[in-house]
Parts: sequence; C-alpha cells; structure tokens
Amino acid sequence: MAGSAGIGGLIVGTTMLVVFALVLTSLQARVDAHLEQIDAAEEPPPEFEVVNAVLETDGLVEVTVTSAGSGYSDGDTVTADGRTVGSIITDGSGGVDSVVITEPWNFSAGAPTFGSTGGAGATFTGTFGNVVFLNITNVGSTTLDLTTAFAAVDGGNHSSLSSLTRTDASGTNVYTGETGRLVWLAGTNSAWTRVAITSGDVLLGTTLE
Repeated sequence: MAGSAGIGGLIVGTTMLVVFALVLTSLQARVDAHLEQIDAAEEPPPEFEVVNAVLETDGLVEVTVTSAGSGYSDGDTVTADGRTVGSIITDGSGGVDSVVITEPWNFSAGAPTFGSTGGAGATFTGTFGNVVFLNITNVGSTTLDLTTAFAAVDGGNHSSLSSLTRTDASGTNVYTGETGRLVWLAGTNSAWTRVAITSGDVLLGTTLE
C-alpha cells in the first residue's frame, strides 16, 4: 500500500510539473506575441535631408533696446535700413522691452539705421555675426519633431531645432514632404565649415555654403 501511495504521489507530482510547464509555455508565447505587436507598432526613425545650409557672417544676431520709447504694442516691427528685422515685445506700458528677430538679413555693407513702427522714441543697436540658414525636408513617413532634433556646427554650439527662428510658421513639427526653414542666430564670427543634425539615432552632416 505504501508503495502504491508513493507511485500515486509521483504520478500526481509529474502531472503538476507537466501542467506547470504547459502554463509557462503558454505565457511565454503570449509575451512573445505581445512584444511582436509592440515592435510592429513602433514608428520608424525620422528621415530627413538638408536642402541647403548657408552661412552668412554679417547677419543681425541681436537687437538691443537702448531707449524704450512709448506708444508701442506687441507685434509692432523694428526695421533696419527700411527692412523689417524683428517684432517688438512691450513692457506693458507701451515701451519696448525686447525685440524678437524675425529676419536677420545680411549687413556686410555696414551697420544699418534702425527704425520702428507703431510707436515713437525707441532706439536700438545691433549685434552682427554668423547666421545659419538651414532648410530641412522630411522625406520619411514619420513626423520630424523639432523639439527632439538638434544641430551643431563644427562639433559645438549645440542647439535644439525648436529654438531656432522659423520662417514658415510651421510650428515644431515638420510633416512628411514638408520643408522646415530655420534660421540659426549663432552670434559669433568663427569660421565654421560644417553643420550636423541629429534626431534619435539619425545623424546627418553637411558642408556650409
């Protein structure tokens, strides 16, 4: 009887092991299938091309307010030699607090004469240096998010693409087939030669024209 009980216990134990093994196999199969679904759902990495990368060494990289003036509103413009270069941000009382550059132009002919629209009395001075005009086309199927893409010149001066001036009002996303037109107010006169752009695992470099 004892022998029979021992054999019975062995059979039950073996059966439980077989059942446990089958359960583990089933769970593993489900996990593998789930991981495959996750992998299949992942978006491909962004694909983009640099249409052109142009370096201007005498661009307007900063406008300093030397006198606030009065009667201004946010969005009034600052001009340099008659060309619009920036948008005014006021101090809340009609004076100019700061200027956001919207078009740096090239002032190799010499320092321009500044003016403004909307109010009166404000005066400005300019700082001139390197400006990189960078046009990037999204040639992939994934949206290029400028907040996760970065640029560097000659290995330094790293900057998020989302922080660069955008001349096409496209926000921070460059969709498939679109070209993001960026302006980098670098603010130095270094003799740069190359620009590199990274997004995720993608790294693309090109020579500055």
